Amino acid sequence: GGGGIHIAQVFDLLDFGYRGVSSHETASLGSAAYYTTGFEGSDTVAGSRMLLQYYNAQGGFQTIFEEGHGATSVPAAEHSTITSWADVSPESDPAEYEKAEYNAFTNMIKQYMPSFAVSLVSDGFNIWNAVMCLWPSDDNSNGGPSMRAMLAERLAKGQLTLIRPDSGEGVETLPQLLTVLYMMLNEHWDHELRPLAPIFPEGDVHAQKYAEIVQKVCLKVGMQEGNPFRRCVGQQLRVLQGDGVALDTLPDMLASLLANGFCANCVHFGSGGGLLQKLNRDTLGVAFKCCAMYVGGKTFPVGKDPIAGGKKSYGGNPAVVRFEDGVLRNRGEYDEHGNMLRALPMSYEEFVNGAPGDELRCVFKDGVLLEDQNFGDVKERAKIRGLDAKLREAVDNLYDKIDFLQLMSSDESMAIRIAEASCGSKWAQQHETKLADLMAMLPQFEPIFQNLGLAPEMDSVTLLEHIKFNFVCDRQAKKAILKALTAGDAAAAHAALENKIVLTL
Repeated sequence: GGGGIHIAQVFDLLDFGYRGVSSHETASLGSAAYYTTGFEGSDTVAGSRMLLQYYNAQGGFQTIFEEGHGATSVPAAEHSTITSWADVSPESDPAEYEKAEYNAFTNMIKQYMPSFAVSLVSDGFNIWNAVMCLWPSDDNSNGGPSMRAMLAERLAKGQLTLIRPDSGEGVETLPQLLTVLYMMLNEHWDHELRPLAPIFPEGDVHAQKYAEIVQKVCLKVGMQEGNPFRRCVGQQLRVLQGDGVALDTLPDMLASLLANGFCANCVHFGSGGGLLQKLNRDTLGVAFKCCAMYVGGKTFPVGKDPIAGGKKSYGGNPAVVRFEDGVLRNRGEYDEHGNMLRALPMSYEEFVNGAPGDELRCVFKDGVLLEDQNFGDVKERAKIRGLDAKLREAVDNLYDKIDFLQLMSSDESMAIRIAEASCGSKWAQQHETKLADLMAMLPQFEPIFQNLGLAPEMDSVTLLEHIKFNFVCDRQAKKAILKALTAGDAAAAHAALENKIVLTL
């Protein structure tokens, strides 16, 4: 049990970036940096190869690699391994088409049943049909156990099963998928959640904000008080979001999960080019400038301060020291927001003999490696030791956007997803839907279907055209909403949504 939880946590962010970078060298450097954070799930083999070759002093990384399984991948379906089961020709039968997708799903789970973890991409055709009708299916007519039965077996064994969408917008798709899974696979959800623990001191302004957030989420999920953040038993059923994950999108995806009553650990995130190469010296705050001259035993500071602002450099050669929060900064005096007020550069004597606490050491000179570094030491130096500022930032972000984000799993948006699910795997072909069956299964949505004009008599094409024309944002509106959220402007996001209900089909 405990080992399973550990593996779930170190897979919270997965490295899918190999094919999205410019070279093997870029992949090596980026993936090696990924491992220093403590995450362990990567498909970029170049990173572990580089660490074994260059950062393996005293077998440091080899031990992690071989004994701790610190560089790990899992069996995972790729789109073609699912979609190739179906006859995608226009004249193929929709029922056989859907049966083929279901057989692909059950085959993947069956083949890798012994594996601790297995990931199944599920948006090859219709993600809503997949999670509403295929994942919870009791159908065993293909000669093997049903999908639901195999999921129950994996749950009993403490194994991890991942459902991977790969389209739509994560800020919307994630809470909607989890809402469907909570309805359709409820036995996988933990119904004895631990009480929430305070995360800020009593009287702190953020403690009050957090309390207001929790109360809004409680009301959203039909509770008066308690812990409203639902999670799966042992974190064993999870969604794997591997589309659109980057530094500027991840905060709102997580905020949307919480706003709609789901624990952050319901989701693994995977990132490709956004993890390994979507960065430059500006995004990392790195600059190299002449900052000092040392002549005749004297120090002459060099710096610039343009009248237009934004590129001031502090004169003098600063030591790089580790502050109490574990962050490396240039030596100097800072305000409460981390902005330098005054530099404290090295004297001539410090430049020649070394400055106390300076973390910059010469490790490679004139082609000679002066210090063979153990990967464990690198990993220790990379640890983040203070999260309070980021916790406050996350609370502020959720507090400002919660009303808008809760629209993502409104009854109306969920009714639309159920209607889309009713169109089956071969959704683009005209045929009867399963809406009548789904309405009978979920009678609480019947009045909402009526209000939205969604009727079982509609064929699949008519139903989807009705949804797209009346309820789905156009591309320009969707772009405006996402831009407004990134900018922290929830009011602008509301305005861009206008009278629509969902961002995408």
